[in-house]
Amino acid sequence: MTMTPPLTTRHRASLLAKHLRLDQCGSALIETALVSPLLVLLFAGAIDIGRVCYVAIEVSNAAQAGAVYGSQAPEDSTGIASAAQVGAPDVSNLNVAVSTGCECSDGSSPVVNCTSTPVCGHNVVHYVEVDTSTTDYPIILVNTLPASFPLSGKARMRAAY
Repeated sequence: MTMTPPLTTRHRASLLAKHLRLDQCGSALIETALVSPLLVLLFAGAIDIGRVCYVAIEVSNAAQAGAVYGSQAPEDSTGIASAAQVGAPDVSNLNVAVSTGCECSDGSSPVVNCTSTPVCGHNVVHYVEVDTSTTDYPIILVNTLPASFPLSGKARMRAAY
């Protein structure tokens, strides 16, 4: 039988340090704790940008809905604005501007109020134009993103008469 010499304090410390260097227990938890705040900011920014894009689509769709209604009833400015408001149910502070006019069928010589018809060699067409706008604010303020996003939509359609 061979006898092993007793371990010295220095030798024990060396073995313990070697064991701790090779042991991976807890390292994944530490890495997760270090990266989690960055991931939360990344996800919050992605959610905010996605929400702003959604509101931009709503504002654009509201202008389109107002123009579709206005193409059937161009004299009803209140109804056109109401149709635009209904077209964006998730936008609380939607501004709607309605304008009507006449122009030549080739797009030249626009006249705003149609009391005087444009002079052109083509057919005269009536149109309805709806402009929608709002300002959206991000949920989480990040230094690299603006504090507000001005969003607008515009749609123009020929009137059906």
